Amino acid sequence: MKMMEHLKGRFAAASAKPEQTPRKKRKRPSPLSIRLSDDERAKLEKAAAGQSLSSYVKERLFARKRLRKSKVQDYEALTRALSLLGRSDLQTRLSTLLVALETQRLVASAETENDIRAAYTDVAVIRAELVTALGLKA
Repeated sequence: MKMMEHLKGRFAAASAKPEQTPRKKRKRPSPLSIRLSDDERAKLEKAAAGQSLSSYVKERLFARKRLRKSKVQDYEALTRALSLLGRSDLQTRLSTLLVALETQRLVASAETENDIRAAYTDVAVIRAELVTALGLKA
């Protein structure tokens, strides 16, 4: 009989559920809900331009930096454009022209010099925009 009670005690101990430490539940703020007319919602969705309405409203309300990138329709074309720009060596050639103008090895009118400077800046901006659109680091 003692053996039976001993086995029952061991069985009960082995089959008992272990004590669980209570988990602390994180108190989340309640969501904000607002009613919009169909026109208001349509305007909001148009302004959000594909971004979730929640993140758009937070961005506008709290002046957060926009994290989402605009949608790219054709990554292959974008990649080809960046590749062509890089292979053309256009920025380097324009830079060389600017150095030649500044050292007076090349003589040009002020208008032509300004056009070359503007073209150099435009190429730099286009390259930066392409790199950003592809999500690359400059």
